[in-house]
Amino acid sequence: MSGAAFLAGKAAYRMGCGLVRVCTVEENREIMQTRLPEAMLTTFSPENKASIREALKQMMLWADVIIVGPGLGNSETTQYIVDKILKNFDKQVVLDADGLNVLSGNLDIIEGHVSKLIITPHLMEMSRITGIKTGDIKENKYEIAKDFANKYEVVVVLKDARTFVSDGGEQAYINTTGNNGMATGGSGDVLTGVIAGLCAQGMEGFDAAKLGVCMHGLAGQEAAIVRGRYSMIAGDIVRGITRVLEGDYYVN
Repeated sequence: MSGAAFLAGKAAYRMGCGLVRVCTVEENREIMQTRLPEAMLTTFSPENKASIREALKQMMLWADVIIVGPGLGNSETTQYIVDKILKNFDKQVVLDADGLNVLSGNLDIIEGHVSKLIITPHLMEMSRITGIKTGDIKENKYEIAKDFANKYEVVVVLKDARTFVSDGGEQAYINTTGNNGMATGGSGDVLTGVIAGLCAQGMEGFDAAKLGVCMHGLAGQEAAIVRGRYSMIAGDIVRGITRVLEGDYYVN
């Protein structure tokens, strides 16, 4: 799904990330070079393990931060990519979307990870990962996110109407920015790009997650003013990032 990679990459750029490299299947080359010409590009063939290994090697040698998951699809290739990166890349990783789905029934993948890992599940994804019902997660977000973050040494961004961020310590962050218009396809990919963009500029994972969630919500508020809550799409949130960074935005 090239759109997910495009939204995450563009959001990272808008947050001030200097260079973005998109790693995707060869079939997406023309789309990515047309939609996001600023980005560098590495491609692979899902049927060719050698090409995947070479692409991952290039990414891990080059990147300060890696986003894994948006648009990758649910396949053995995705599982292979997630496992290789988490076990071999010792810098910041933001795991989202299809990267999170890999963890369902395979939590051993993040046991002993060497990456500085941020995961960004919504309630349903967290349910699939943990086996806990979504209603129970919603009622106990603090405890569940904290316990998971502490056990696996990750930062958890548990997305909901009020997103909760925990690094497993006593301190936690509950976000109050944003609006219901942000419950639209691609919004999570934008958030992932925002957080990664902050990490790429040297911010620690927990701080980047907290600030990223806040700024993503503010950008969503700006998008709602321009387009309306019912008409706004994820690309409008990306456009809202610039106004938030300029300080020219509305806060309710």
